[in-house]
Amino acid sequence: MGAFKDTLKALGTDHKAVGLLHKGTTIAECKGIDARLLEGIYALGHQHYKNKNFELSSKIFRYLCIHDHTDSRYMTALGASEYQRGEYLQAQYILENAVDLDPRNPDACLNLAMSQIAQNEYQQAAENLKQTINLSKGKTAYAGELRSAQTLLNNITENNL
Repeated sequence: MGAFKDTLKALGTDHKAVGLLHKGTTIAECKGIDARLLEGIYALGHQHYKNKNFELSSKIFRYLCIHDHTDSRYMTALGASEYQRGEYLQAQYILENAVDLDPRNPDACLNLAMSQIAQNEYQQAAENLKQTINLSKGKTAYAGELRSAQTLLNNITENNL
């Protein structure tokens, strides 16, 4: 328990935070970190992701996941970064959590499917691709996700994977 207490102390909180975290309070809230600051950090992580600096984007998104374990966007972004780094199993675990947090997020479903494809888990990937397609249909903001999911699902089907 000593190491855990030390970790919580390093995060700027104490053992009482464990009960709060279980109830949905975030470490960011315990530390008084403003939501706008977290959004700024999220934007910085995305900039590094766009610039293909996946090592740094992973670190930034991991920081956000630690400080707010309730935001599926942070988990999805971390999972995508880990995927780009070739850490497919790690990405899969993270993205499964993102989907659990928000099962209506087509980005998380698509990235989870891609991680599963990278590990030759085609049946699970096909289910997540179907979910991505269902969630993306008729939503212009997710047109790219829809096309990607349809293409990947067609490849799995055509190749009997």
